[in-house]
Amino acid sequence: MKRGPARIGTAAMALCLASAAAGSAPPVLLQRSVKICQVLGECDRERGGAGTCTNGLRGQPTLNVTESRYGLFGTDLGASFEHNGQLFFLFGDTIPSGFHAPPTARPHDSDSIASSTDADPEDCLSLQFVTAADGYYLPLQVAIPSGDAAAPVDLGSFETPVGGFSANGTMYVFFTTDAVVTSSAITLGRSVLAKSTDGGRSFTHVYDASTNKFINVAPVVVDNADVPGLPRSTGQGLLLWASNTAYRRSDPYLAYVPLDSVEDHTTWRYFAGTKSGQPVWSAAESSAVPLFATTPCIGELSVSWNPFLRNWLMLYNCLDPRGINLRAASLPWGPWSSSAVIFDPVADSGYCHFIHWSDAASPTPLGGSAPCDSLSDSGANNTFGGEYGPYFISRYTRADTSSTTIYYLMSTFNPYTAVLMKAALRTNCAPAPLAGCRKPTAAAASTVQLKRNAKITKNAVTWTWNKGAATALADFGDPTTHTAYGLCVYDSTPALVLSLSAPAGGTCGRKACWASTKAGFKYSNKDATPDGLFLLQLAAGAAGKAKIVAKGKGPNLAMPAFPLPQNPSIVVQVQNSDGGCWEADYSAPATTNSGTKFKDTSD
Repeated sequence: MKRGPARIGTAAMALCLASAAAGSAPPVLLQRSVKICQVLGECDRERGGAGTCTNGLRGQPTLNVTESRYGLFGTDLGASFEHNGQLFFLFGDTIPSGFHAPPTARPHDSDSIASSTDADPEDCLSLQFVTAADGYYLPLQVAIPSGDAAAPVDLGSFETPVGGFSANGTMYVFFTTDAVVTSSAITLGRSVLAKSTDGGRSFTHVYDASTNKFINVAPVVVDNADVPGLPRSTGQGLLLWASNTAYRRSDPYLAYVPLDSVEDHTTWRYFAGTKSGQPVWSAAESSAVPLFATTPCIGELSVSWNPFLRNWLMLYNCLDPRGINLRAASLPWGPWSSSAVIFDPVADSGYCHFIHWSDAASPTPLGGSAPCDSLSDSGANNTFGGEYGPYFISRYTRADTSSTTIYYLMSTFNPYTAVLMKAALRTNCAPAPLAGCRKPTAAAASTVQLKRNAKITKNAVTWTWNKGAATALADFGDPTTHTAYGLCVYDSTPALVLSLSAPAGGTCGRKACWASTKAGFKYSNKDATPDGLFLLQLAAGAAGKAKIVAKGKGPNLAMPAFPLPQNPSIVVQVQNSDGGCWEADYSAPATTNSGTKFKDTSD
């Protein structure tokens, strides 16, 4: 068993939300993470009483009853990826069952792989493990091909599969190996890329990926044209976020490799910062720079593109702030938002509910003396459980008109298992247009222009809302303290195609981002972080007198694909976190709707 959290007192477990610097607001968390189900093991000890599970054990049988079906007592992680129409999950440090006959002769802390065709995560996640001839789970191994001088790939404790992807019908998986475990720290010595042509039954070594900054690797396949600034602009590529050899003591890094040359390690390019707003890519791993400044705490991580928020989302576990952390960025390299804790093991009913609280620690999160639960694995009553290994399941991401729901697997150390979690969130733009927004009182009173340039520093957005419906000053809330704003562009489907944010409060440079004006408020951020907005002016007034101006520019703008779908119309809204919204509609045909520009006047 592995990957236990550091022991910390109750005083350190209060709900944490990292302070948001100006221009770095994370998505708004509408529903904190909740457990849907326990995915692994035989019995969910949180649900069901004593003697209600298999063979009289405590709990409710899990959907996958992995001890009975696969001889699998417990495992962790669960990085997922799509391959040949199936969803695959990579599990680490898998412990064989000793509770069911016949005993399964597997190494302790080997690894395993499972697949799923499950379409609905709300009723849990059905898994089918890759099995050996005896019908029980097949421990993963990485073979070294003849003529390959690489060292053997050990897959013992802390040596696991951490991320996978599919290319040209072949399954590729990153593994960590050469772990060194001491009483004070864990160091992961090497990562390797391996491939499988038989659906995950066997793997062969392709190359050693890193012995430095790219150890826990989170890969995502992208169309290069969708991400301006990549080393290639056509075809497909692989984005690689990673943490380094210092397990759970790392900053995050980013690399890129063309998908058609993924087996050629010399084609990797490492994000080395920005120059004049453009990303800089280097052939030297030593040039890779951290994506954001934080107390280094990252080990396991996952990244997913959320098409409804039009943001990259990153999940990782951390002790400062404690819990599962979420960050967002419109571009792979950032600027990344500050962190928001989307699962806290105390505040979000983890400890004493489905994560074990040590029987030797009082008071418990529920108040009173321990024990507070009957969750512990055998012989581990005084061992804290803990949360770690949050891995997005991108297939299940969904949205309604006001929010998007993300699903992820999260591991718990005691009981040693993985649980399916979900959380609802949104940025300052809803996934679909809000209803009932204020509109101009006259035709052709609002204009919009979006310009995409080959040089991304020249990308630009301008929206003017003139002769607006009556708006009182109070309708704007107070953006100097608590009311955040977003400029939101929706195509005719309707889908959110551009989202620019103006977080509440904060400082931009040496001045406050927001200032009160005679008629309302003004937001000024010359750095145009995090997603390109540098000016937002809000002016209250009677009917026909209210006015809003929004402008964005530069490399942080995640510009949509042009031409924009406009049948029947484009909708542009300014939304605030108090529920206010201001809108203009632009019916086809536009003044200009080309491959690089959209310009129009409102209905």
